[in-house]
Amino acid sequence: MKFERKDLKETKIEFAISLDAKELAGAEEQALAKIAETAKIKGFRAGKAPLAVVKQNTDPNTVAECTLDIAVNQYLVQVFNEQKLTPLDQPNVALEKFVPGEMLEFKATFEILPKVKLPNYKNLKIKKESVKVTDAEVADTLERVRKGFATEKEVQRAAKLGDRTVLDFKGFKGEEAFAGGEGKDFPLELGSGQFIPGFEEAIVGHKPGEEFDINVTFPKDYGEKSLAGAKAKFEIKLHKVVELSLPELDDELAKKTKMFQTLDELKADIRKNLIVSKEDAANEDFKNRLVEALAKNSKTTVPEILKTDQVRALEQEFRQNLMYRGTTLEKWLEDAGKTYQAWVESELEPAAETRVKAGLALAELAKELEVAVTESEIDEQLEQLKSQYGKNEDTIKQLNSPQARRDIHSNLVTQKAIAKLVEFNN
Repeated sequence: MKFERKDLKETKIEFAISLDAKELAGAEEQALAKIAETAKIKGFRAGKAPLAVVKQNTDPNTVAECTLDIAVNQYLVQVFNEQKLTPLDQPNVALEKFVPGEMLEFKATFEILPKVKLPNYKNLKIKKESVKVTDAEVADTLERVRKGFATEKEVQRAAKLGDRTVLDFKGFKGEEAFAGGEGKDFPLELGSGQFIPGFEEAIVGHKPGEEFDINVTFPKDYGEKSLAGAKAKFEIKLHKVVELSLPELDDELAKKTKMFQTLDELKADIRKNLIVSKEDAANEDFKNRLVEALAKNSKTTVPEILKTDQVRALEQEFRQNLMYRGTTLEKWLEDAGKTYQAWVESELEPAAETRVKAGLALAELAKELEVAVTESEIDEQLEQLKSQYGKNEDTIKQLNSPQARRDIHSNLVTQKAIAKLVEFNN
């Protein structure tokens, strides 16, 4: 075999490969053996006919086509191994010249993983946020505990802040109802901040059985961009007003929890849990910012195929979220005044590039640190996943596949690399 390598881009390579008669003869022998497995030749059982007889009884074009496929795949793999390359997709093969039994010339182009130059990952200059719990936060949590033990009494008076209500609502932007803006028999505590500013306050003063409209303005930073800063009208039907009577803040409240004897013990536990929760959030944020810094300061080229795959994944995730909110991507784009292409270029492609770059940087870090994962670690992770999904046969079948083991291996390598990154920068 002879081959020439041409680097078209940093992540794209072309090989020109030529094979002689001897190499083709080996590929033809493999092709005939494959054909023999299913060939029906008089006087022989399937797979038992001599290869020479198989060749005599098979269309030459069939033999040539099978030989060509085997030769291309076999010698491409050989080239990949010799060059220590990992293609990211199926090579694009262009046949240059093929004379069965004599010679074969073809070209193959494919994308490969790029080189990654990591920054000083032991000093990324990212600091973990310090954790502090205020007395006000403890008081807020304590108030929620009180509400959990509140007694309820349905009343016919006008609603006030602190009451629990049950209502129907339907939102309109202009004359058109918007997705996700409707609810039936919706429970809402007035003053909880569950709805946008002004909504809950506008329910105050209305009595059960009343139907009325309220006008509000969505915050400018509202998550649904088509509604951000928009004026809206809600049609309201108020079904119930429930008055809450809260227990006193004393030792008796603590005893109601069945876990504490005094209010001080309850407060101390609340503070401890808030600290743990904040520390978990701070640790997760620290990890995310370290990975972002590693990716941002790494030097590499993002392969188009990986970027395209991530764009598709991000779009699918966004479509799924919109579906849960009762709308479609097409409707969302229309409300946002964007074209599909503009949305992809301005939002998805940059996010996809960041994701790919982070993945490449973490893979290079794991390689440099010689991160290893044992079979027992993969088995342990598999057993945990299987226990979560119980007797779901389809999921269990997927978890027993070789691909599942490869995915778990990859995930564990990434987790260990991130753990090392955290360790270096603490």
